Amino acid sequence: MSKLNELNATYTRFVTQPYTPTIGAVIHDLDLSQPQDDGTQAELRRALAEFEVLFFRNQVLTPAQHVELTKIFGNVEDVKAFFPRLESHPQIEIVESTPQRPSAANNWHADITWREQPPLGTSLYAQVLPAVGGDTGWASLTRAYDSLAPEFQAYLETLTAVHTWEISRWTEYLLSKDHGEQQLRDARAKYPPVEHPVVQVHPVTGKESST
Repeated sequence: MSKLNELNATYTRFVTQPYTPTIGAVIHDLDLSQPQDDGTQAELRRALAEFEVLFFRNQVLTPAQHVELTKIFGNVEDVKAFFPRLESHPQIEIVESTPQRPSAANNWHADITWREQPPLGTSLYAQVLPAVGGDTGWASLTRAYDSLAPEFQAYLETLTAVHTWEISRWTEYLLSKDHGEQQLRDARAKYPPVEHPVVQVHPVTGKESST
């Protein structure tokens, strides 16, 4: 048995290697380009609930395989953000830093919480990476909530928060495009601000987290 298996012996279809003490695991011995059987899919869903972020190294996927992989964790819908979409697979958006837009996504955020029903999560497939920097960082709001004093936890549970995409840079981005003012009006009408509880309960683990 691999020494990595000793880190978490509850998974039998692949090897899990915790990435940090608080969040994330690297998944070894799994070829994501191949269809996964029901047992492997169930273990992947359990691993995501346990570790909150899963990392798969050195995978080669087509867009269709990427979509099929993501379906293991839930329904995959067409992209509802404002990045360009992959024409052949509208469920995939292209997050790309270019000379014209050097920082496509460089702020702390949770994806698409400004929807009435935010997605379970996001599946990222990195294809072109810089030699230095360009890291994507992850934070566990479950562990953050657990670290708070019980009195403050109780206070947060009484609150709701307004979520809106307009506090990001998307307003400026839309206005920079041709017919941008109309696109901004359309986006505001289609995606109005919504309210969510500040503290939410994970549907699988039952753990609370702050948003």
